[in-house]
Amino acid sequence: MSQDGLARRLGVTKGAIEHWEHDRYQPNLARLIELRKLCKRLAVRRNLDGLIRAKQLLGARPAATTSADLPAMQRENKRLLRDAGRLHASLLRTDRQITILRDLVAALERERLHV
Repeated sequence: MSQDGLARRLGVTKGAIEHWEHDRYQPNLARLIELRKLCKRLAVRRNLDGLIRAKQLLGARPAATTSADLPAMQRENKRLLRDAGRLHASLLRTDRQITILRDLVAALERERLHV
């Protein structure tokens, strides 16, 4: 994809793309997410995943976002909430399994003492 084509797809100028390529500036979180969706090569997607995680950990400054960024950020927020829900459910299942195992160990200890 050309710089012009990418700029049109992301709603930025060709100059912005050039700045990103020459590492003068980095795209904001929403644009990184959109870039990741456009990438087909796994290695590039992994690099973008790292940049996205770094931006999320550092926290994207709300003042730097625009109304054009909002839909992508809302989609990413929904995805993160789904992931958090799955992790929470997994944690609850693991907690229940640990409780069952502790109860079994306690029952075996009681049985061993009574033998």
